[in-house]
Amino acid sequence: MSAIILFLMIFVVVLPFMAKSRKTRIVIKRKLLNKQNPGKRIRMQELAKNFIDHNCVIQTVNSGITQASQGIIIDVTREGIMLEDKTGAIEAISFDWVVSIKEKGPKPKRPAE
Repeated sequence: MSAIILFLMIFVVVLPFMAKSRKTRIVIKRKLLNKQNPGKRIRMQELAKNFIDHNCVIQTVNSGITQASQGIIIDVTREGIMLEDKTGAIEAISFDWVVSIKEKGPKPKRPAE
């Protein structure tokens, strides 16, 4: 009886890690395929241009770790996205690692420069 409970406890603890690592492997494989097809990069660039001056969350993957960056997209170039966070720091994000771009909240009012 205790062996069954132990097995179930291990199963409940290990299963979420297995699912996450599988998802990460799928994303990495997709990124490697995207590098072989440069047309997909151009499409992501065109899509990202729609979010300029919008508050967005950009989901990226790097070395199997997924990360989310939030801020206002201030520029889109051939190579990536320039993102300004709420502290005013500017971050450059390469299209090679962008998984998704999601608009978060209403369009912010930026002061005139």
